[in-house]
Amino acid sequence: MITVATIVRDERRRFLPSALECWSEFADRIVAVDDGSKDGTHQLLEEHGCEVYRETFDLWGNETAARKFLWDKAVKDSEWVVHIDADMVPANNFIDALTGSLVGFRVYDLWDDERRYRSDRWWTGHRRPYWTAANVHKHQDAKWVWGDAGIHSGHLPLNVREQLGTVYPVARECSMLHYAYSRPELRRAKYEKYMAVKEQLGPRQLFHAQSIIDEMPRLDTMPFEPEWELQWTTP
Repeated sequence: MITVATIVRDERRRFLPSALECWSEFADRIVAVDDGSKDGTHQLLEEHGCEVYRETFDLWGNETAARKFLWDKAVKDSEWVVHIDADMVPANNFIDALTGSLVGFRVYDLWDDERRYRSDRWWTGHRRPYWTAANVHKHQDAKWVWGDAGIHSGHLPLNVREQLGTVYPVARECSMLHYAYSRPELRRAKYEKYMAVKEQLGPRQLFHAQSIIDEMPRLDTMPFEPEWELQWTTP
């Protein structure tokens, strides 16, 4: 069983409808924490047969608690748990690459269109596998340890490698495509959210956040053709 685990807030008129169509092609189960949506996101999830938990954590100050809650719900009775944001999709089918106990995906941060991605010192997710899926089938009763970070706490427990072992990289063609910065209005909104909590950011996190609004970012063309893409939902 492959479980997709995600946290959402007000995603109904963004990429989530398209994402659900893509995820359903490989996921047996979708577990979602709806972090206070007011636009009917939870109804959309329920219409697609998702397991929905309506909780309010405020990710920009309490991300660890939200991630831990989602992890506990997703791990139960699952084999593979794949964490995916509501604006993210695998480029191609990766099921045959699920081997061992941990697999790692590269992440391409798309910029303005579906064929170009951000590539510079602050945007390096495409250079190495780091977004991880975990096989928890034999670890239902494991004791998981979580850090204490308000922002960017990571979507997995701190001791996941201690419990599960080596990370096996997924082929580049099966990388995650990330659409969070693919439209100017999304970038501006994301930048303003970071600036609202900039006192919680370390120096590198702050530089990364400020780079979101660079006027002339370095963009490269995607090195492969994706099978799955996300479409923006027009209100």
